[in-house]
Amino acid sequence: MSSTDGLTVSQGGADPESPWLGLRSFSEDTQQYFFGRSAELQDLLERVVHKPLTVLFGQSGLGKTSLIQAGLIPNLRDAQLVPIRLRLRFDPDAPLPGRQILEALRDELRKAGADDLASACDQAGDLWLLLHDPRSGFIQPNGSAIVRPVFVFDQFEEIFTLGESRRSFADEFRETIAAIVENRMPAAVRTKVEGDDRLADQIDYHARPAKVLLSLREDYLHLLERWRHQLPAVMDNRMELRPLTGRQALQVVTEPGRLRPGRPAIVDQAVAAGIVRFVAGVRSDVPLDEIDTVPPLLSLTCAELNAQRLAAGEETISAEQLEGRTGHILEKFYSDTFADQPDAVRTFVEDRLLSEAGYRQAVTLDTAEAELVRSGLHHDQAANAIAGLVERRLLTVEERGGVRRVELTHDVLAPVASASRLQRREREAAAELNQRQQQRLRRQRRIALVIALVLLIGCGALLAYAWRARREITFRQLVDAGFSELDSGDYLSALAKFREATQAKAADPYAWFGIGDSLVRQAYGAGDARNTPLLEEAIKAYNRAVEIAKKKDATSAEHYAGKAKLAQAYVGLGDVYALGATPDFAKASALYQQAATIDPESPDPHIGYGNVEFEQGKFRAAIPEYEKALAAAKQRGVPSYGAHAGLGATYLSLGDYSLAIEQLNRSIGANPNATVATYRLATAIYLGHADDSRAIELFKGLAGSKMVRLASLARTSLAYMQLKAAPGSGPFPEQAINDLEQTYKADPYAFSALRLGIARALQGNTAEARRLWEEASKLSWGDSLSNRIYTPFLRVLLDQPGALEDLRAIFDSLAGEGATGVLENVRLDAELIQRSGHYAKQIDPIIALLDQSIAKARQNRPINRSNGP
Repeated sequence: MSSTDGLTVSQGGADPESPWLGLRSFSEDTQQYFFGRSAELQDLLERVVHKPLTVLFGQSGLGKTSLIQAGLIPNLRDAQLVPIRLRLRFDPDAPLPGRQILEALRDELRKAGADDLASACDQAGDLWLLLHDPRSGFIQPNGSAIVRPVFVFDQFEEIFTLGESRRSFADEFRETIAAIVENRMPAAVRTKVEGDDRLADQIDYHARPAKVLLSLREDYLHLLERWRHQLPAVMDNRMELRPLTGRQALQVVTEPGRLRPGRPAIVDQAVAAGIVRFVAGVRSDVPLDEIDTVPPLLSLTCAELNAQRLAAGEETISAEQLEGRTGHILEKFYSDTFADQPDAVRTFVEDRLLSEAGYRQAVTLDTAEAELVRSGLHHDQAANAIAGLVERRLLTVEERGGVRRVELTHDVLAPVASASRLQRREREAAAELNQRQQQRLRRQRRIALVIALVLLIGCGALLAYAWRARREITFRQLVDAGFSELDSGDYLSALAKFREATQAKAADPYAWFGIGDSLVRQAYGAGDARNTPLLEEAIKAYNRAVEIAKKKDATSAEHYAGKAKLAQAYVGLGDVYALGATPDFAKASALYQQAATIDPESPDPHIGYGNVEFEQGKFRAAIPEYEKALAAAKQRGVPSYGAHAGLGATYLSLGDYSLAIEQLNRSIGANPNATVATYRLATAIYLGHADDSRAIELFKGLAGSKMVRLASLARTSLAYMQLKAAPGSGPFPEQAINDLEQTYKADPYAFSALRLGIARALQGNTAEARRLWEEASKLSWGDSLSNRIYTPFLRVLLDQPGALEDLRAIFDSLAGEGATGVLENVRLDAELIQRSGHYAKQIDPIIALLDQSIAKARQNRPINRSNGP
């Protein structure tokens, strides 16, 4: 039992006064309250009755279980079939699939009073043989069915998740189902029949008394399709369950409330329409025919409104009640969901599954579990917590591209979660302030006590101890502050903190490692070339950290995070040489190899190897390295921002924008401050869907970044989007031109000069365009691949001999790699130059080359292995 606003509500079922089930699935016992799916139910019933195998699929939360339990199963019974609903067990002690199916069939037959048939299940050694031997009682000697079982496998995606660790189990299940559906005699039965002539004469080889239904989430459908060679029927008879339409949703709200004999409906049509629009998150003037909505949230809202009605002693749900208390409904549901969960679970949901702007965001399931473990939960607790929130429909777990992600079930929950987070953070801030004040007071008291003791007993050793204690406190405060500011992107302030920390305690590697990180991030954020004083100092800092770590006792608790941290230092050194306009890939690879030798299980060297391949335009070779990094990170139980970011950048370069968006979102989930990944995400969204406003919002958010180069790229992208949207003959937006001018002034590097030159060409100022392009040819492009592409590109624009052939060579190389995304990005520049109408001689051959190369690249783009064939 549970209490809702003082009313006790049954958890076991429903009644005419409480006909909505909230987030619970409908069952045979509550089928009279199940409405809105009559068309889908009829379609599903006909498919199951007339076909040996039916596949039902749809998004999580659309009510597949309710449709099966409250709709299909009762109708199958009415049609004189025997439905057996199963959820396979995958624990180590679980029987094999064939035995589990036989046991479920036996139990169902015993419930129906068919004890003789149930006994036959106990004695049967094989399901196929049971269904094809007339002596078992399931078929008559002429082959007609006496009992027609329908095996219903709900939440069938578990075969690909829970069954993943028992591959032979999944294989046997597939063969068991194939034997029923395809009427394929199992090998063990064939051997038995070949040795028993009497048995061979008795079997009806053509009987097909049984049916199978597989119900699963649509994001696992591609995994089921891999069975098509062994089980061709999985491709023949499939039904998609879609969200409720507005009209169907209206039935869900109104019809259960009409079941009170002799009394008015609990909710009238007008109020019901308001409930539907509220749950769908649309305005009151949106027609119902244009609405899709999710059954669980609709049922939840109705159940909570009805509980309020009963508590107030009202006859019906009123419009005023809806308008005044809908927010309370969701808030109460949200709060009650966490009632039996540790505080860390709610904190994780609000901090990691909700963006700072208050929108839903996903993280990988392995990341979610790893972060909950790091917050203090045991691994089983973490897994159970997420499973519990999924069961209560607060969270959903979806798989895309072979990766499972966790997120809030619905957008309507985001404002409630955001408000809860704000309140929690205010409480935490107040508590932290009080704690800091208390700590400061305690430190002052300790220091005062030490000094007093020194004065009282004149002990020089005690005074030295006090000095060391104060130095340690200062060091820890500086290092903590440095890493905090490093995470926030304030690299200069972080660097100052780490340098001050080395003055307090020079023989500790943490501060030196922080100096290296700060300098590297500052260098690439500003777009400086590799051999700058910043990066030279970073190398020295990393080396210092490595030297200190080597001297530490590897068995002591104070060792610098063991081999992993030492390996990270070498990876950091490798990154210095791998990235930038003039990289030294051989030296970088040697450093990554050294890191891998120190810590063979670390994902970081693989990320480094992937970056080396990526920077050389070898995208096919980069992908497996990033995938190895992900596998290593999963094994270690840690998130891997770098691997997801690398894969996202690679898929972006290949022009596979949906996969790029997926991976970049995951990288941001692992590191919400990942601004470079955010820039690439915006680029992928724009290139994949030019009319998607999210790209503009992301670029705008980056335009004020403290990373000068990143801000430059974001402002340039926004300006380009405006120029591309302008009419072909102009006039061109003044704001776009002004943004390019300001970008060039703030960050005069090759791209800002090139693109301001393009703007000048569009304005008809060809002399200024040429001057800017000549200047761009002398500036750094920031990375080696851009340098290889745009150096000959500019040479063609400046009429330099041999440039077009050099450009053809690099385009051919990219086409061979399948780098559609890189080539399409270059084409954006070429198209705008062509629109100026002044450089036909130079730009038309480039565009012709690009079109040829893009066509070849699309043919050569590698298939994503994680998606299967």
